[in-house]
Amino acid sequence: MIQEAKNLFKINFVRDATTLEAGKFISIGLGILSSVIFARILHVEKYGIYGLIFAFTGILNILMNLGSIHASITLLSSAYSKKDKNEIKNILSYFVGLNLLKISTLGVIFYILAPWLANLFYNNIEIGYWARIILLVGYIDIVFSMFVVILQVSRRIKKLTLIETFKKFMISILPAGLVVIGLGLFGLILGHFLVAIIFLIISFVIYSVYSPRDCLLPNFIEIIKNISLKIIFKYFRFGFAVAISKNIGNLMGYLPVFFLGIYTSFEDIGYFKIALAYISIPIMFLEPISRLLNVQLPKSKEYGQEILKQHFFKTSIYSGLVVLAVLVPLLLLANILVKIFYGQEYLPSVNLIYYLSIMTIVSSFAVGLGSLYRTLNKMKISIILTLAQLFSMIILIIILANFFDPLKSIIFVISFLSILFLFINFYIINKWVFKKHE
Repeated sequence: MIQEAKNLFKINFVRDATTLEAGKFISIGLGILSSVIFARILHVEKYGIYGLIFAFTGILNILMNLGSIHASITLLSSAYSKKDKNEIKNILSYFVGLNLLKISTLGVIFYILAPWLANLFYNNIEIGYWARIILLVGYIDIVFSMFVVILQVSRRIKKLTLIETFKKFMISILPAGLVVIGLGLFGLILGHFLVAIIFLIISFVIYSVYSPRDCLLPNFIEIIKNISLKIIFKYFRFGFAVAISKNIGNLMGYLPVFFLGIYTSFEDIGYFKIALAYISIPIMFLEPISRLLNVQLPKSKEYGQEILKQHFFKTSIYSGLVVLAVLVPLLLLANILVKIFYGQEYLPSVNLIYYLSIMTIVSSFAVGLGSLYRTLNKMKISIILTLAQLFSMIILIIILANFFDPLKSIIFVISFLSILFLFINFYIINKWVFKKHE
């Protein structure tokens, strides 16, 4: 067994995944600590408002997401393995150029409209003003996002883990500290903004020092000078196809809180947010695996269809089993842990945790779906299925929430559709997608 473990850790994918998992473990601990501080100091209603602000902003960011990050990871992985310096420069220019174009158009429009939209949906204009600051955070994060993409593609996993863990530390501690000293929601939002500024500077400085040491990487001046509409549109179609599928999936994650803001109280949003955060803990451990699959599956494809198929299904099964092993103890201890960490007032979240755990199990087995569809260039299938799930969710929530308890209706809809579309995805992949490539 010891020798098998040693052999396992000789595999680059396993070693990189383990490194990312170590960083993720620290990040999860920091996230839990900050959420406990926010929940206890803000209390249920303001904690619900905090959740609604980020859900509202998340939807606006989804509408602005044109797929630059995931497209750049896929394209850069190929260009970097071929040591194509010119292609690497073009892809990085596409990434920066597209994001600057997005911010100067859609970014400005949503920044202006945010208070009006918040007042339209929630009759609360203040949510829109808070959302403006979080939107700015996303705009500022472009340089950091590019740096993270480069570290991931070049497989500098230790450096990637270190800088991401440090950012998670700052984004947990700084806002929490400002909340503790009495600044409330303002401190929480301000903390996120300050962290974005700090890591803009850090990323710029580190990349300026780091890029000359890698002969394949251009410096910032070369990237900026190389930006053109021709380069942006060269990669835009692929990135936009990726973005559509990814955005729909992310949108489904924000919609429950969005609808809760319309149909229920801020207190219910607070309970839901605690329950969702609790059952998401096991899924967080799969994020490094999901990220590495974006690089690994395209490589597996080069070894043939059968290897790709084996890697995909093995990863899906093992990921599901790992999450189940972590989730079961969490469910058994839910009542005790919620009371200890969040307090008596959040105990109504416990029942929600049991129901939402279905979604966690489903998500664990679906960890590689997006990466596989991108690898096989079957984004149309992914888009059709996610669109069907999205519209089904919206229609069912609107119908059920108007006749039954909105909170229970929303939980039932997302759980039922998660199970249904997991089986549909695996059936299509096994019976049709892989068959087409044989």
